Amino acid sequence: MRTGDESWVVGTDRALHLSDGAVLGWHQIDQARWLDVHKALEVVTLPAGSTPAMSYRIEIPVPGLLPELVRERVTSNIVASERVLLTGRAGARIVARRVPGEEGVRWSVIYDEGVPSSDPDVQTAARDAVARLRTRLGV
Repeated sequence: MRTGDESWVVGTDRALHLSDGAVLGWHQIDQARWLDVHKALEVVTLPAGSTPAMSYRIEIPVPGLLPELVRERVTSNIVASERVLLTGRAGARIVARRVPGEEGVRWSVIYDEGVPSSDPDVQTAARDAVARLRTRLGV
């Protein structure tokens, strides 16, 4: 699709290709939404290790089917998504996703803002929560 600055954004069976050269695998996208009033696609990636989540806003004057494609592709690779408490009232979202070309699923822990993710007790609680979810789902 042609963007507002006359560059291109392309959705394939494996990824969203942005005009700046970034390639976002569907399994790397945490959230995507169409902002009709702005004629823009907003995409937020999952954090990866020490790399925080990235946010992209792509203006697309004539979106065609791209918003629907993005929604379908991001949603279709999610096997499980569950919110868990780790410390008191703070917690995380645990997500299992299929990755094109890989067997099994990839697990992500997305900590709530303010949760000390480097704390050993928090890490243990997160690992235990993932293990419980894997066992429950048989994945």
